[in-house]
Amino acid sequence: MENELSRVVDALPGLVWSALPDGYTDFVNQRWCEYTGIPADEARGRGWQVSVHPDDLSRLTDEWAAILASGAPGDIEARMQRFDGAYRWFHFRACPLVGDNGQVIKWCGINTDIEDRKNAEDALRVEENRFRVIVDGLPAIVTLMSADGQFEHANQYMLDYIGVTLEEMKLKDRPLGKAFHPDDRPAILVKWMECVRTGEPYDYEARLRRADGKYRWFHTQGYPLRDAEGRIVLWYLLQTDIDERRCAEALLSGEKRLLEMVASGNPLPVVLDELCELLDKMANGCVSGVLLLDRAGLKVEHSIGPGLPATYSKALEGKTVSPEAGPCGMAVCQKIQVIVSDVTTDARWNDSGWQALALAHGLKSCWSTPIIAATGEALGTFAIYRPDGGLPTAFHQSLMQKLTHIASIAVARTHSEDDQHRAETLLAHEKRLLEMIAWGYTLPVVLDALCRLVEDMATGCHCGILFYSPDETTWQHGAGPALPSGYNETMHGRPAHRASGPCGLAASEKKQVIVSDIATDLQWDKHGWRALALSYGIKACWSSPILSHDKKALGALAFYQYEPGPPNEFQRELIAQLSQIASIAVERVRSESALKRSEAFLSKAQQLSLTGSFSWRVGTSEITWSEQAHRIFEFEHRVPVTIELLGSRIHPDDFELLNEMIARVRGAGSDFEYECRLLMPDGTVKYLHVVAHGTSDHDGALEYIGAVQDVTERRLSEEALGKVRSELAHVARATTLGALTASIAHEVNQPLSGIMTNASTCLRMLAANPPNIDGARETARRTLRDGTRASDVIVRLRALFAKKNELTESVDLNEATREVIALSANDLQRNRVTLRAEFRDDIPPIAGDRIQLQQVILNLLLNASDAMKGVEDRPRQLLIRTDRDESEHVRLTVQDTGVGFEPHAAERLFDAFYTTKTSGMGIGLSVSRHIIESHQGRLWASSNEGPGATFAFSIPRKSQRPRESDRSGRNHISADAGIGKAMRSNR
Repeated sequence: MENELSRVVDALPGLVWSALPDGYTDFVNQRWCEYTGIPADEARGRGWQVSVHPDDLSRLTDEWAAILASGAPGDIEARMQRFDGAYRWFHFRACPLVGDNGQVIKWCGINTDIEDRKNAEDALRVEENRFRVIVDGLPAIVTLMSADGQFEHANQYMLDYIGVTLEEMKLKDRPLGKAFHPDDRPAILVKWMECVRTGEPYDYEARLRRADGKYRWFHTQGYPLRDAEGRIVLWYLLQTDIDERRCAEALLSGEKRLLEMVASGNPLPVVLDELCELLDKMANGCVSGVLLLDRAGLKVEHSIGPGLPATYSKALEGKTVSPEAGPCGMAVCQKIQVIVSDVTTDARWNDSGWQALALAHGLKSCWSTPIIAATGEALGTFAIYRPDGGLPTAFHQSLMQKLTHIASIAVARTHSEDDQHRAETLLAHEKRLLEMIAWGYTLPVVLDALCRLVEDMATGCHCGILFYSPDETTWQHGAGPALPSGYNETMHGRPAHRASGPCGLAASEKKQVIVSDIATDLQWDKHGWRALALSYGIKACWSSPILSHDKKALGALAFYQYEPGPPNEFQRELIAQLSQIASIAVERVRSESALKRSEAFLSKAQQLSLTGSFSWRVGTSEITWSEQAHRIFEFEHRVPVTIELLGSRIHPDDFELLNEMIARVRGAGSDFEYECRLLMPDGTVKYLHVVAHGTSDHDGALEYIGAVQDVTERRLSEEALGKVRSELAHVARATTLGALTASIAHEVNQPLSGIMTNASTCLRMLAANPPNIDGARETARRTLRDGTRASDVIVRLRALFAKKNELTESVDLNEATREVIALSANDLQRNRVTLRAEFRDDIPPIAGDRIQLQQVILNLLLNASDAMKGVEDRPRQLLIRTDRDESEHVRLTVQDTGVGFEPHAAERLFDAFYTTKTSGMGIGLSVSRHIIESHQGRLWASSNEGPGATFAFSIPRKSQRPRESDRSGRNHISADAGIGKAMRSNR
């Protein structure tokens, strides 16, 4: 039996041993001996101890002694040496055998190899330490909670943040969630316990107290850890610091709310109050305030800061802005941020009183930032104050930058709205003033209203107006209802010159004159104005000249103040605008007076010149006539004039011409001029010359303004002149004197006609309302030009026949031809001739007599026009062209679409007294050829392939005419010789 038991013990998977009650080992099994390599008899007693690792032996013996003393089972772990010298961990398990008397009679033990388990535990312990290092290094709080939601563990970041030890966190009496903000804790616990109950992940944002007592926002995310059967064994929580994000979101939300308030038109103080409250909330321990300047930028108009002491804000209002006034004054004046970290030690504002004011209200630091508009104008300051001093952080700087920008938007928006409202009010008042002017209010009433407008729009200002006397030597009182009557009376009649006061200088220099402080400006002492102004309490004067439309000084408008100071931008603009309205009022009065004189003059001038004026609105056929126009047509003055009524007076032979003219100009809008005849009820005939200018009225409708002149006497004179000319032509066939007389009549007639036409046009332009002075001046110049041309023609013709020297000069043929076209334009238009000019730009100048050459060109143009008078089946077209010709010649060509001539008559056309016209004298072409030949050129004619004829002449580029010293010799061809030659060739 004993042997059988021994085999069983040896077969057990462990090292089995037994000991007496005192701990004496009396047995080890075979496995023990095989493992250690120690025989059983050597292991008895304390011999087994040689198998224990020396580092573990002392601990093992102590613990074995404690087990023996206790009489209870016990466990010990220690390393045992194997037979090969290697040590392995073993678990020593000892259990007592107790006798019937309850005493230990034997100890039985078994040592189990736990080397693999210990290695696994060591590896796990290393991994756990590595994990702890990683978790403790995370910039977030990691917390482990039990399955029932109680605290288990936290990483070092959390312990450092809260400022407690792990042991303190594990105290049973520590309330759950104690570190969270009291306002957030109830909701947190409800949410947490609900997640513990349901197993749903936890997600919440709340404020967590830091070790220094400050709260920061954290985002907590909790997830359950489940075992293989799905039971929650642990919760792990990750808490991330989101304070900066929450601040950014809160700031963004606040900025959005502020901008919405600005856009919604909330009052500026309300917006700025909200802005300061936002900063006070975002920047713990700080209070903020906004100082707004007046529109002149000189004083503090408003002090806003709900977190600041009211007495401090009140003390700043009305203060003059300067760098010496305090940090805000320096920030606004220099447009820079001013940082005062310690008011008590910063001596820059000791003398201004601001330092004492700030310290009296517990403000130890001030960080002031200017509020700048988009235009660069300083609007005010935004300042942050702290009771404990210090410098702003990057967060504070960011807050100031963003909120100062919003403040600038709010202030600029308010200023813009104020400016718009003020502009609309001013515009309405200006409109009212202009209406008063237009409705004919008297000048004193208008100027009095203008001065009162100044006093309404520019608070603290009074307005006065002075005008020059007629001789511009003294002042005349215009208006000044709010000024002292004694001042107005004294100024009336005082000398008006540049040194007589600001108004005199403004009117003389024609610019604004600003006197900000009369008491200190001594330049007005000499003539007593300074003493006069100060005697009536006037401390500042801003004067602007009143100018007419042609920039002539009429007087001056002045703003007066009883406090010194310069005008702001609005006041400067107001002075300029109202000065202009004053000039309009004055000029309107003077214009009305001049208009009455002009109307009387125009009526008499029209009556004397037999010229009437009219307007014709084409779209409505509305016709307005002057009295003289009624007299010419012999209509009753009150009878409405219509196209049909006009037609009743038109000569039947001219009625078709009238209809053509009306149809042509209805849609063209261009100027027109024509002549027609009237058949009066008594059978008499009147000749009329009509000219009109097309324009658009304010609605864009076409309207003609024109004049109609009774030219009956002129036409009768022309007819009589024609008869006389015809008679003289027959006499001229016999003698050279007759040729001379005929030439003068032929060549001078056209300039005389131009003179009459231009004189008529001049009168018509002077009769316009308003008179067209520039147009009349230009017409008068053309009259002088035509008179000079007629005189030159006579002088040249006389020189031609008296053997006088010809005048040789450089002639631009294009320019000379344009002058001739302008001279003959009326005749061409009257004959319904369409003229087209083609001038070559690069033709060289020629040397010759300009007047004689222009007479040739004029003769060719008029001959061409006369040749088309009877043409009705085709357009009356006339082409005049200049070009280079062969052999350094310049050529001029006149081509018409008239009746033309027979080819065999081409040379006879230039014979003296040969003509194809019933009223012609046959002199023009003969004299023209002589003039061209005297210029070493030639003149010829040819028939067109179609209707009409072409006349042309060619002149050398450099004239080969005799030198001045030879002109009295044999090479000179006199006019009488030329005429004689022309007459001999006609025989």
